[in-house]
Amino acid sequence: MPEATASRPYSWLTVLIIVMPVITMAIGGIALRYIETRMVATAGETLALTAAEVSDKLDRVLFERHGDVQMIARAFIAQPDNREFQSAYLTWMKASYSDYLWIGVTNERGQVVVATDPVTVGRDYGAESWFQAVRNGRGVHMGDVEPFAVMGGPDAVSMTAPITGPQGEFLGVVTTRVGIPGLENVMTGTLLAFRQREGFWGALEYQFLSEKGIAFIDSDLQHKGHVNLKQLGLPSALLREGALSGYVEEEHEHRHVPVITGYARTQGLGDYEGLYWTVLMRMDRRDVLTPIREVLWKLGLAGGIVVVPTFGLLIWTVTRARKEYRHAQQERALAREAEAS
Repeated sequence: MPEATASRPYSWLTVLIIVMPVITMAIGGIALRYIETRMVATAGETLALTAAEVSDKLDRVLFERHGDVQMIARAFIAQPDNREFQSAYLTWMKASYSDYLWIGVTNERGQVVVATDPVTVGRDYGAESWFQAVRNGRGVHMGDVEPFAVMGGPDAVSMTAPITGPQGEFLGVVTTRVGIPGLENVMTGTLLAFRQREGFWGALEYQFLSEKGIAFIDSDLQHKGHVNLKQLGLPSALLREGALSGYVEEEHEHRHVPVITGYARTQGLGDYEGLYWTVLMRMDRRDVLTPIREVLWKLGLAGGIVVVPTFGLLIWTVTRARKEYRHAQQERALAREAEAS
């Protein structure tokens, strides 16, 4: 036996014992990284699907309100001057659909002649863009989110349709204001169903963005305000221009922590073209990964209780075997010396 090998008996076994845990930990790290990547992807896809579900519901709600304003306008064609009938009809519509903040009818000059709020009767809206657009023959006009000062300034969406006579002459308009809180209820209802269906109980945030990128609905009440996320360069606000729905990992614009954001655009429905809004649903990346990390930590702790003593026992066994081997070699050498003498 070579002298170098004899002086270090079982050295290969020590190296093997050390290398095996290192390889095991490396494989475990790769597996953990893969699992985390898949969990993030699954969470992102789920958030994107839920955002798409909300955007579809928004389209349907606004499509119904879009149809309502046309229905009211057609109902008034037969009785364009019957203010009592018109007032009763508007009152019934507002009572039937809580989404409405206000409904009014103007004459051909833009003066309100009937409204659900009597205080607004007589107001002149002839110079407003929505009245001008409908009078100029552009059909139903959809206005984006803006404060409705008449009712104290709550955000609302305007919808305006023309009232025409038997010969197609312009007689005035029917205009409605759909409150944003009613639209936000679409999100909160879907959010509750999402939690129950998917079992995600971490913090969930949502935002509705206008076509310009302004957040007009925000679940973060502490930072609620008309912030333009497109101007801030938020990836989810920019990516929505290239795809109808998807998800992205980004940094939270206020808390500066990693988040997963699902996004989806409204598309319109039928003859309702839509307002090109975007729905964002957001979760902290930490909340997505915490469950698997807790499980792996417990498994690692339990494994460590078994592996560490076993590893120590193996090292002790190899060390003892090496000592015994060296002792045997010394005994053999002494025996040979005795025989030689």
